[in-house]
Amino acid sequence: MKWFGKAIKGFIFLAVFLLLVGILTKAAEAYPAPKITNAEVVSFKFADTSTVKPSMGMDALITGPSPMDIKSFTVTGPSGTIYNILHPYFYMPWGIDYSYYTENVVLSDGDYTFHIVDKTGREASVTKTFTYNPDIPAIDPSTMFPANNSYVGTTTPTLSFSAVQGSFYYKVYIRDYRGRVVLYASHPGRNTSVTVPSGILQPNTPYMWYVRVQDGATGGADPNNKYQSKFKYFFTGTHSTTVQLAHIYIESFTWPGNSGNDFTFGAWNIPIAPWDTSSFTVTGPNSNVYSANLWSPRVDSPILRYGFIYSSSPSFFIPNGTYTFNLTDSSGTTATATKNFAYISTSAVSESSRQPADDAYFDTSTPTFSWSPMNGYPNLKYRLRVFGYNRNIIIYTSPLISSDSTSVTLPASLHLPYGSYKWIVYTINYSDNSMNAASTGFRTFTINPAAADLSIPNSSAAPSSTVSIPINVNQANGIAGFQLTVTFDSSVLKATGASAGNLDSGWLITPNTNTAGQITIGGFSSNLTPLSSGSGSIVKIEFKVVGSNGDSTNLTFTNSKLTDKTAAVIPSQTQTGTFKVADMLGDINGDGTVDISDVILCLRQAVGLDTPNPSVADMNGDGIVDISDVILILRKAIGLS
Repeated sequence: MKWFGKAIKGFIFLAVFLLLVGILTKAAEAYPAPKITNAEVVSFKFADTSTVKPSMGMDALITGPSPMDIKSFTVTGPSGTIYNILHPYFYMPWGIDYSYYTENVVLSDGDYTFHIVDKTGREASVTKTFTYNPDIPAIDPSTMFPANNSYVGTTTPTLSFSAVQGSFYYKVYIRDYRGRVVLYASHPGRNTSVTVPSGILQPNTPYMWYVRVQDGATGGADPNNKYQSKFKYFFTGTHSTTVQLAHIYIESFTWPGNSGNDFTFGAWNIPIAPWDTSSFTVTGPNSNVYSANLWSPRVDSPILRYGFIYSSSPSFFIPNGTYTFNLTDSSGTTATATKNFAYISTSAVSESSRQPADDAYFDTSTPTFSWSPMNGYPNLKYRLRVFGYNRNIIIYTSPLISSDSTSVTLPASLHLPYGSYKWIVYTINYSDNSMNAASTGFRTFTINPAAADLSIPNSSAAPSSTVSIPINVNQANGIAGFQLTVTFDSSVLKATGASAGNLDSGWLITPNTNTAGQITIGGFSSNLTPLSSGSGSIVKIEFKVVGSNGDSTNLTFTNSKLTDKTAAVIPSQTQTGTFKVADMLGDINGDGTVDISDVILCLRQAVGLDTPNPSVADMNGDGIVDISDVILILRKAIGLS
């Protein structure tokens, strides 16, 4: 029976092997393979520094794995030097940027190869050519408007500057007041003014802005050299002559990794800019004075100005009682407000009950997060908060959630760029109007890029007619520009132009019909406002039918590129359409449409004034043209059939 034992062992070995293969295959399919969507090798000069030589930077954007699932990300220069760019940092317009920077160094001209490997062994590479140019000019800072430390009184300000000499491109950036994260970046171009789209800036909030002059290919793509202007600051509120403290808070909170009790206090939506603030303090019931001069940038609300008391001791507490907030502006005007506080011990929700698990991937930009309820706390509330991957900015704070609701779905209005984020859940006890909170640990989640389906519908038209054929997209969210090339049989169709579709009315659309049997179309939103959602047409191609009855041709994509407002590529897939030359039923005059003119012509045929043409007028297929066909053409003309 030895053979039987060997067979059993062999079977077990095979089963284990197949199980491992299955596990590895499943792991490999847990997230998309890495793809480098944008890469730059750039020299920088900075007007705000006295650096003699430029700084050098290598940046890349990717889709696929989160930073937790990347094994290596390197750039190999022309001399063989290898640079590690596995330094993820979150920027609001485009998600995570992987970069390497060094100061006072000029890199060698030549090819630089970006190479990424994920933890399943999948790879992606792209090569960029770098040529150093020391002669990039700088913006004259005196021409930058609004002037430094301005109150602009709007969340959609226009930022402008004077042009430099030479054929260069400009890109305007806006960061939070402390400069920790980019919140807006314009598309590179030659315009010397930019109006910030709505939905990016918050009211009564200070921001930093600057302009980069850059070289590059047509449209500013693939720049090698940039010169950054001086920083300027503006405040989205109006300059108030009265000081107000309408929104103040005191909060105790605990968080994993610290056994003590921390306390924070502050205010938001203050109508005074930092440069016009003399002091902001909070005085406790024991007369201790705490400074509140820290700043917390947020995407979803005005900036928070706060103070922070950290303690690793579980026996440390700030005293219960009344706290007095004092804000003084640069003119000496003071506002005062009070807030009562009473400490109550609060626990965080169970980590094991949280869903999804750490390092989760979603194929939607509106994922749902959940956790188990905590019983025994009548005044308990929950709050979900989403941060950039580095926790450098708060992106979303949910409304307070009652204790019997333990899930949150992110709203579609967030328009999260694909990439990785952090999320936590706060448990908040509001007894006695005091705020005591406990936080869970941070977990990572990643939004996968949604593949947009581009398609051309099957269609037909009569010989010598004109026809408009749409290019449709089923996932329009985030699209801010496109470049498409469609080929066809030039003996059947002749492209004559293109216009915007029903999703992107008002976009700039430029067709190139110079090559027979081909049309290339570029289109983009002039203010870089991306499409929000929905399905429909993004462009309509105009054709003249030059073929004869029975001729047909495929309409095939040979190039398709969709981009978001940062020029990052949005993945897409295409579907070919077919066009056939055929008399269209109801189109009696052959102009490519069925309308009231065709109704009248059908009526003339039905009553014998014109010779009947059943091939286009016999709508019901009974072999004759009569009043039934007139009615059917009328229904088709007005959209009832």
